[in-house]
Amino acid sequence: MSLRVGIGPKSKNVKISYASIRSADTPEGATISMSMYWLWQKRLFYAEGLWWCFYQIGGLQYYSTSSDGLTWAARTNLAVANNGLQPYDWDFVVDGSTIHYARKAAAASQTLQYRKGTLVSDGTITWVAAEQTLYTVGAAADTMLYPSITVDTLGQPWIGINENVDATTVASALVFMTTRTDGVWSAVDTAAGFPYSLRTD
Repeated sequence: MSLRVGIGPKSKNVKISYASIRSADTPEGATISMSMYWLWQKRLFYAEGLWWCFYQIGGLQYYSTSSDGLTWAARTNLAVANNGLQPYDWDFVVDGSTIHYARKAAAASQTLQYRKGTLVSDGTITWVAAEQTLYTVGAAADTMLYPSITVDTLGQPWIGINENVDATTVASALVFMTTRTDGVWSAVDTAAGFPYSLRTD
């Protein structure tokens, strides 16, 4: 797979070969999930002189880095347990050298998780805080889908999700934000007036 990044003379083809970013310790029979499930999901970034690609193998989330977009370093696990997550259960955003991610935790009570870190030129990520739990769905029958994350000009993270309130109700889009920029985001840190529902009926 080849992605073209940028516009005009500074644009560049970046070759993402799953064969090249798989390392010898890939479990036998493990499958690589597609890096990007929906077009709005963000999986490929350039920061600190490196390309950063995020992808899944067998339910685990990994990333790999490359200085030229052709040869990729051995993958690194984001150290999150395999809970049966799908590629669309994660989203990432990079702001300068700062990375944020949002993900669903596939547990009995589904939770929305957030984490912030710093991308380092040696291909590592320095996390500024432990993974945060900022929201839990209301009941066992509820489901959370498609987290999407962005950051505003003040460095404040915003997250959107779809939530089915029960098995028969049409999904409601919820938006979360926090004014904290230190990587801490528990339920009490969500800004007043949020989560905000985009559903009007």
